Amino acid sequence: MKRKSVILLSVMFIASIFVFSYLKEASTQTGSTAPKAPNPVDAGCLKCHEGIEPISDGPVMSKLTCVQCHMGNPDGATKEGAHKGMYANPSDFRVVDKTCGTCHPEDVANSKKSLHATMAGKISGARYTWAAQDTKHAIYATYEVEDNDGNVPEKKGALKSLKQLPMYDVSKPISKDNHPVDDYIRNQCLRCHLWSQGARQDGNYRASGCAACHVLYSNDGTYEGSDKAIDKKQKGRPIMHRITTKIPETQCIHCHNRGGRTGVSYIGKMESDEYGSPWSTEAGKNNPRIKDGRQREDGPADKGDNLKRFSFGEICKGNSKPYEQNGVLCLPCKMGPAVLWMSRTAGYEDTE
Repeated sequence: MKRKSVILLSVMFIASIFVFSYLKEASTQTGSTAPKAPNPVDAGCLKCHEGIEPISDGPVMSKLTCVQCHMGNPDGATKEGAHKGMYANPSDFRVVDKTCGTCHPEDVANSKKSLHATMAGKISGARYTWAAQDTKHAIYATYEVEDNDGNVPEKKGALKSLKQLPMYDVSKPISKDNHPVDDYIRNQCLRCHLWSQGARQDGNYRASGCAACHVLYSNDGTYEGSDKAIDKKQKGRPIMHRITTKIPETQCIHCHNRGGRTGVSYIGKMESDEYGSPWSTEAGKNNPRIKDGRQREDGPADKGDNLKRFSFGEICKGNSKPYEQNGVLCLPCKMGPAVLWMSRTAGYEDTE
């Protein structure tokens, strides 16, 4: 009993450290974006991107130049010349080793092995349910993954490697390696993983790679910063050119809104029966919740929108965010010691 108490106190102490770190985080999306003296290396970029926010106010990241992250040619005389070889999203996993990974190699390697990247849990759960594999243990991932860092705690369920999910060929007989569930998983279940960006539709906008979490997007995916070169009406842009470790639940919900509806359940909402078919954004037509537009959580009211934003009714009247209001946040739990440990392995045997 005494040992259990010591373990419980230790876990609570470690969790408190993460919560404290989260609340003390100064690098926020809404933090100071006052322009600093530009680095001379960025002068060419700033001729067009005048007013762009610094990516961070941190002592190290605030000193980064545009080309250190985005590559490209700051001396290019034309847009095409300046953008040649440029990475619009330096954190995309296909290029991240050349960018973020030069300073954060361990974090990048761990992220590529995390369940957010491999989707091993969803894949193994679906394949086992459809009798495409005889075990609940993870076998496949979005991409082939191998854990080469020498730290694979197999006795605790970790795996050395995962194979890439096979392609289903309808012209061949169904087998364990050629099963229709793999086509279903690929088309219906694997929309949200770190190797891909979000669907280009309202409510789903996000970047790929590290920026999927650390660069915030609004539901309509429009830019609200001061860069004069960016069209504020064009969709698919982050709210600002800022990176943050203080990630709000609205960012998580860009992915966590289907399946178990974990994200929307967290904020105290559920799908409503008040909408009908065919879908309409006009007041009184199959959707009595819409009148003159509804206030977004992250921006101004918008009359036209899709099903996702308007079809959630309140679970708890007078307390629409029961977990958040009681101090339970997504980030301290999801970035706690257990999840950090999990990210250091390729996948887990029982992950569904």
